[in-house]
Amino acid sequence: MIIIDDFLPKDSLALQTITDDSLWEDRVGYKWLDKDGSATDVWQQMAVHIWGEISKFGNLPTDFAGVEYWSNTMVEGGMTDLPWHYDKDEHLFKKKGKAHKLNTPHIGSVYYAHTEIPDGGFLEIDRYGDVERIQPVPNRLIIFDSATVHRVVPITSGLRRTFATNLWIDKPNEANFK
Repeated sequence: MIIIDDFLPKDSLALQTITDDSLWEDRVGYKWLDKDGSATDVWQQMAVHIWGEISKFGNLPTDFAGVEYWSNTMVEGGMTDLPWHYDKDEHLFKKKGKAHKLNTPHIGSVYYAHTEIPDGGFLEIDRYGDVERIQPVPNRLIIFDSATVHRVVPITSGLRRTFATNLWIDKPNEANFK
């Protein structure tokens, strides 16, 4: 796991854009950007930026298919948590079930786009019974194995905005993005 605080430079246009309330009025559902695709909106530009920066750490495959991305907002009185799960090709999982070999992402990321630390909303990652808890600090990027069981504990006050991505070697079923 890698945690990068102050991922976007303070006072940068990118940080101002990704934290602007108007950008978050509509949730971005699951979307796909091919490896060689052009970024045509803010969300795709952010996905490209995240994986471009992460590639500087090395160990990323060069033969990946692309990036899945989506946004999520949690707030008291609305969606406040996310139960234990692992990222996977949801369409394949629903169609074939647990007995079938799962198609999971190579690696994932969570970027916190809120401007103040909420109460609660921790990302918890279960590594075979050892649970790691990560605070949702603004402008923090977390890179982790999103095929590992993880959850978000309830928000008790404040706002938690995330932009999440998964890098896939083999593209998940197109039905995931409709």
